[in-house]
Amino acid sequence: MARPSDFKEAAKHACKVTMNNVETKYPNVRKNDLPYVCMDVVYQYTLLVNGFGKIWSMILEGLKPQQNIALVRQVQYGDSDFFGEAAWPLGSAIEAVTSEKINLKQF
Repeated sequence: MARPSDFKEAAKHACKVTMNNVETKYPNVRKNDLPYVCMDVVYQYTLLVNGFGKIWSMILEGLKPQQNIALVRQVQYGDSDFFGEAAWPLGSAIEAVTSEKINLKQF
């Protein structure tokens, strides 16, 4: 479990790291993604807390910063055997368009 506030704290640290140190600080991040570590975490926090803005606010409202959330790698589509890779904002989009309860594989 994680909380949106965890993303905010991660962003505070990630955004202070210089490009000279980012590879050492985040060795598991792909080299091409290293310049975007700060931006990615800020985006994730903003999406979780603020949602998608006024157009989507009736469907997808933001979460409270201290609310527990499950982080997943795959999302099962309906009752099928298909599990799609979770990506921002796939989980929210699936939740918005389906009335079925979805099965999430946590990591």
